[in-house]
Amino acid sequence: MNDIDESALDVYEGVKNNLYRKETITVRLDSGKLLDGMVYILNSKKPDCMPNAYYFDTIIQGYRGII
Repeated sequence: MNDIDESALDVYEGVKNNLYRKETITVRLDSGKLLDGMVYILNSKKPDCMPNAYYFDTIIQGYRGII
């Protein structure tokens, strides 16, 4: 991901408004290879801040697009 796309995603996810925080995690692929990945973690546990079904469906569609 380039810097422009990452900045746009930060805005979409509400990083500057402290809705989500961005972290880097290490994941292990089935091949054993380790990769660093960026994740957004919700800061609030309030029900009105939880992702809705549309959001989860979008994530699933993206996942299915790469497998």
